[in-house]
Amino acid sequence: MAPINIVLRGDGASLSGTIESDGHAGRGSVLLVPDRASVSRVQTTFVMSGGQFQFDRLAPGDYRVLAVDHADKIEFRNPEVLSAYLSRASRVTLQSGAQAKTTVELIEVGQQ
Repeated sequence: MAPINIVLRGDGASLSGTIESDGHAGRGSVLLVPDRASVSRVQTTFVMSGGQFQFDRLAPGDYRVLAVDHADKIEFRNPEVLSAYLSRASRVTLQSGAQAKTTVELIEVGQQ
């Protein structure tokens, strides 16, 4: 049996941002969807006060960022369900070791 090489990197990217709803800071959850990966790789985070969110130690690549009012009310790991919301996502490209920022408009679940 051939050996398996595992490479760990220490140059992950970070993404921070703000959720907006009608020009004000929004509340909800943020979904980070890698463009070239399975929906099982979707990451989520809750929004902090002031509509702020943060993701750390991300692999470089292209992502879509969604802010939803109720992530618990959608099957975001189901590609068919998620695709209904992706047209309203923001796109970001993360470089190795970079710190990116974005603003995302809040989506009301069921009203995509």
